[in-house]
Amino acid sequence: MSMIKCPECGHDVSTHAPSCPNCGCRIEHNLELCSFCGSYNIKQYKTCIKCGRSLTGDDDKVITFNAPETGVAEKTADNKQEENDNRKIQAAIAAQKVAEEEEAAALQAAAVANQMTETAMAEEATEKDAEESAATENTASNNDFSSKEISFSTESNAATQETQAETPSQQPAEEPSATVTDDEKPADTPSAETEDTTPTTAAANDAETSPQPAENTDKAQPAAQPEQKPEEKAEETEKPKKKSHAVAWICVSSLIIAGIVGLKVYSNYTAAKHEEEVYSQVIKNPCEANIKQYLDEFPNGAHRNKIYEMNQKLIKSKKDWQKIAESSSAEDFMQFIDTHPHDDLVPSAQAKIDSLAWMKASLNDTEDEYLRYLSTPAKYIGKQRHREEAESALNNINKKKVETADRSKVRSIFRKFFDAICNKDEATLKSTVAAPVKSFLNKPDATENDVVTFMRKVNTPDVSKLSYDMNGFIITKQFVEGKEECGYYTNFTLTQKKESSDRNKSGEKKFTVIARIDTNGKITEFNMKKVEQ
Repeated sequence: MSMIKCPECGHDVSTHAPSCPNCGCRIEHNLELCSFCGSYNIKQYKTCIKCGRSLTGDDDKVITFNAPETGVAEKTADNKQEENDNRKIQAAIAAQKVAEEEEAAALQAAAVANQMTETAMAEEATEKDAEESAATENTASNNDFSSKEISFSTESNAATQETQAETPSQQPAEEPSATVTDDEKPADTPSAETEDTTPTTAAANDAETSPQPAENTDKAQPAAQPEQKPEEKAEETEKPKKKSHAVAWICVSSLIIAGIVGLKVYSNYTAAKHEEEVYSQVIKNPCEANIKQYLDEFPNGAHRNKIYEMNQKLIKSKKDWQKIAESSSAEDFMQFIDTHPHDDLVPSAQAKIDSLAWMKASLNDTEDEYLRYLSTPAKYIGKQRHREEAESALNNINKKKVETADRSKVRSIFRKFFDAICNKDEATLKSTVAAPVKSFLNKPDATENDVVTFMRKVNTPDVSKLSYDMNGFIITKQFVEGKEECGYYTNFTLTQKKESSDRNKSGEKKFTVIARIDTNGKITEFNMKKVEQ
């Protein structure tokens, strides 16, 4: 018998009660236990009123949770594992209820044993009081019997003495008397009056002394006690032994039950403490291993409902991961981390994001992409595996980044070069180029004389005016290992304006120039290509 909540009104009622005292619903032989959540339902119900599971035994269909509007959902291969876990948990809940009922029965047995012990002790005390009262009554009756016996013996002695006193006074009448005169009586013979009074006085003295033994009746008590039969003595001896044995067995059984209950309580305390430790570990790190450990060790634990919910979330996270496992979008994995921040698959998602972000940055090879990679929150990217490479690439980009001062320096070097050509200044022209020039107008290892020859070829005697305009500089820094100074690689557009006595030579021409400047500020390469107009 156990106490449950009435399925109709929720009132406390026994499982053996004919009906609920609150709503009148029939209870006895009209209940059915839900195998999923362990709650009691009326047999006429088709689904459990608590969890919504089917009570008709149809295992192919279940009522889905948190979605009452969808009705009954078909089982699929994806939720078989979920249902197996649910069944294990419900079986554990039923086992927990049985254990609680057994513990309550043990406590009730201990209480009954204690009550029996107290009752036996009270009965024993009552019997002892009755025996003492009987002994007191026996003593009083023996005392009365002794007093009566002594009184009877005293009265007998008094009667005997009176008889003896009467006998001498009658003897003279029986004897034949002779006529004797007063003068013939001897002087020593006592008179009749004297003889009559002597026995009476003796009897009176005996009567006065006879009550004295009544004062010592207690001393005469042992002689007056009646003898008991052997059977009565044996019964009186066996009764205390049987009672003492019963009390001893009750005490021993009470100690055993108390010991069992104590061990049960201690075991429950130890288990509860360990359960709290494992639960704290799950809360700190709700991964699959910790959740599985809790459900395996404590299927009936106090926090099983919360752990069960966490396990359901874990199952959902696995399904979500299967959907994006082959995705090439970092945003998908970021969304997974936002949805399941404590899942075991978070490190895998972070690795995916890291790999995709680095691939994009290295392919574009721009300052913005490297900065975007380095600024990705650790929540999404974890430990950046390519951080050093990204920082190195960004440093190289920053080194190659040309400032205003660099542009002015490059422009001034070429301005000096072209002014020397226009002014036919060979010395200045030679100072602007390296010796040798690696490539000058597609001629490798050109000398300073080759550069002067170019100047003379352009600036012929018929030319009255020559000028060069430079536009559209694109400059890139170039570093040499072991040197702080840098060289420059540049290309720009060059416009040549010439006035000559020969009209065919006069006019404008445009060229594309590709050149290099070394760390000493000398031109090491100079090539031009005419732009067709």
